[in-house]
Amino acid sequence: MSGDVIQQAQNAFNGKPNPKIDKPKKRYPAPISVRFTDEERASLEDKAGDLTLSAYVRLCVLGEDAPKHRTRRKKTVQDYEALGQLLGSLGRSNVPNNLNQLTKAVNKGDLLLPDDIAADLKQAAFEIAYIRHMLMTALGLSSGNGESAS
Repeated sequence: MSGDVIQQAQNAFNGKPNPKIDKPKKRYPAPISVRFTDEERASLEDKAGDLTLSAYVRLCVLGEDAPKHRTRRKKTVQDYEALGQLLGSLGRSNVPNNLNQLTKAVNKGDLLLPDDIAADLKQAAFEIAYIRHMLMTALGLSSGNGESAS
């Protein structure tokens, strides 16, 4: 291995190219810049759908000759009914309420637990509250304070 390093150093000193380091840089063509008004851009983004804006413009300009594109990732809910059922079962279960009661008992000193278990219990209560919040946000439901979750 040290022989390779010495050889590379000698090649560098003598101006010889090192294929591991001296890779030719990939040359990209100069970009084409087109300015659109806010309304035009919004219209293009709507028409693009799952395509990136650049891919959509290429498709419009080049048609069938346009290169394959990557789709834009959108966070979508695949099954609102299943999501609603999950939120409903979480609401019907006593798990969040029971965890909350256990956490209060630990905080008041009525339930003595080792510190690490008490911390895990508090973390579990927080995570369930977070799951509930995110489910309600995904469904666009009220968070219970009179405001929309979105």
